[in-house]
Amino acid sequence: MSQSAPDTQAIGLVLAQLDTHGIAACYIDAAERLQLWNQAYLRFFPEHIGIVHAGWPYGDNLRHYFTTNHSHATSPRQLEDMIATSVMRHHTQTGPLDFQKLDGRWLRSQVNRFDDGGMVKTWADVTAEVLHSESSVIEALSTLQQALLCYDQEGRFRFANNRASSFFPTLISRFRPDSGFADHLRHLSAETEATEDRDILRQLAARSWPADPGPYQPLLINMRGGRVVQLEMTSTRDGGLTAVWTDMTEAHRLLAERSRAEAEATAKSEFLAVMSHEIRTPLNGVLGAIGLLDRVTLAPRDRDLLDTARGSAEHLLHLLNDILDFSKLEAGRVELEEVDFDLRRLVEGLAASLRSRVAEKGLQLDWCVAPELPAILRGDPGRLRQVLLNLLGNAIKFTERGWVRLEAGLDPASGKLQFSVADSGIGIAPEVRPLLFRHFTQGDRSITRRYDGTGLGLAICGQLAALMQGEITVESTLGQGSVFRLSLPIHAGAAAPAQPPTQPLVEMARRGASLRILVAEDNPTNQLILSTMLHELGHQVAIAGNGLEACARLRHDRFDIVLMDMQMPEMDGMAASRTIRAMAEPYASVPIIAITANALAGDRERCLAAGMDGYITKPIDLPLLIQAMDQALHRRPAAVARSAAPSPGADLTPAAAKALGTLADKLKLTGAAR
Repeated sequence: MSQSAPDTQAIGLVLAQLDTHGIAACYIDAAERLQLWNQAYLRFFPEHIGIVHAGWPYGDNLRHYFTTNHSHATSPRQLEDMIATSVMRHHTQTGPLDFQKLDGRWLRSQVNRFDDGGMVKTWADVTAEVLHSESSVIEALSTLQQALLCYDQEGRFRFANNRASSFFPTLISRFRPDSGFADHLRHLSAETEATEDRDILRQLAARSWPADPGPYQPLLINMRGGRVVQLEMTSTRDGGLTAVWTDMTEAHRLLAERSRAEAEATAKSEFLAVMSHEIRTPLNGVLGAIGLLDRVTLAPRDRDLLDTARGSAEHLLHLLNDILDFSKLEAGRVELEEVDFDLRRLVEGLAASLRSRVAEKGLQLDWCVAPELPAILRGDPGRLRQVLLNLLGNAIKFTERGWVRLEAGLDPASGKLQFSVADSGIGIAPEVRPLLFRHFTQGDRSITRRYDGTGLGLAICGQLAALMQGEITVESTLGQGSVFRLSLPIHAGAAAPAQPPTQPLVEMARRGASLRILVAEDNPTNQLILSTMLHELGHQVAIAGNGLEACARLRHDRFDIVLMDMQMPEMDGMAASRTIRAMAEPYASVPIIAITANALAGDRERCLAAGMDGYITKPIDLPLLIQAMDQALHRRPAAVARSAAPSPGADLTPAAAKALGTLADKLKLTGAAR
């Protein structure tokens, strides 16, 4: 606490009184000169005996103390740093400060300042208190799983906890006062596995300690025997150093396993992407050709064979979709839509899509939507339809005679939206019901041959239900039928969903609204299928074998819409779409729809980001293609693409313009051949 101008005689009496209590004290005047001290001061600091005198600058007093006690263990620069730090503490000290002398004693200094700038500085021996506190700390440190080693201001060893002995058994002999941090590092460097780790420890040991105060970056060291340890260094308040060694072997192993699992998952995703593309491409040809043959008048036997081929191809597509859905769910890559939809229209569509399957088996299909349900709901109608279609498909598959019923209503107990799919089929035995929603399992192994399937359908349904914050339950009696219930939170929609276009392209074509369509596709089979489909709708079709050719054709001629494959030689569909969007108008505004076998998570988003207006996966579903084309044309009116054409290459680099111009000239010469 600050006091008025001091009375030196009174101060002398106070210093003498403090001496009787074993407290060292001295008076330093406003000019920073040592003027008075008691006998305890000389007992605490015997290095000043015969040297101390009235009027001695306190800075010289501090220099004498550090030179006497530390010059043998520190460099001149380090000694100056220690003196400067002590002088700064002397000027700024406001509370008690503990420090340890070389003889092992712990002293606690305090400062009492006067108004004129002078001060009385005191030191009390708190060795017993510190040792008691240290014993408690040491006891606590002994329970740590890390090895903890402490070093003093000169880097000399002071303390190691119990864990240090078992952590570094060969280092125990060096836990002595004459060893130091650098000595320990050099010893441990001989036990490292890799040369670079050995060099790191040796370079660290070569530094003079204490170094500049931290923070220090943690180091990961590979020891022999496969052990991985982490070294963390922290400066202590008195200028010493604490080294904490942590065994990271298990964490490192788990991290390596995680990295390996992520690499395997990436490889799996890449494999699925390739397989999906490679399977969907020929499957598009198969289903496309079947669809075209379906319009031809055939003999009954040929019609049966065609239906058999279609059923097999559709089943293969269903299996492929199941595997891809399972992969996306497993990787957490499925994102739900949030749109308004008409529940009754969705249920009607489901019933209509299954009508032919039900008729083939002679079953009765009933459906009912409770009147109290909102007409418009908000959620993901696509995923809801997928779950219900799977449950209904299973009900039809496992019912030989009788009925299948779909009901939608409110669960009276929870107030949630509840769908029930009931049937009069074969039923499910109690012991196999818990297996229904597991991956790659079916209630009875024998039904695999009889009914086919991946065993993924219900597993996918269960995961999708959970993703929609719902659940699926089942009740069944063997030989009498089953009831699957899907419960979901109910969210009423705010507005009626958008109505489908009133004049789809099929009607437009029938009324003579023929479009000029550019198909960018490198596969000859897919070229044939797409061009035949579009010709039958009354449209004009031009073919480009790759993205570069598509860009050149677009600049050479006018088109109302472009159907763009993603994977093509020379220039793929993504690059071609970006090139088109960089062209001058009207070419930059032509609608582009991705027609691709890439059907994994993120493919649609990448296509849209490249400037495309729609996304259709192979095999091509003609109604979906028509709908996508119609939506794209509404978004980018076809009239824009039919406006006057500017000169080619106006907005491209000279090299790109020259390449496209050369290809366009070539196409002019070969256009008749096409």
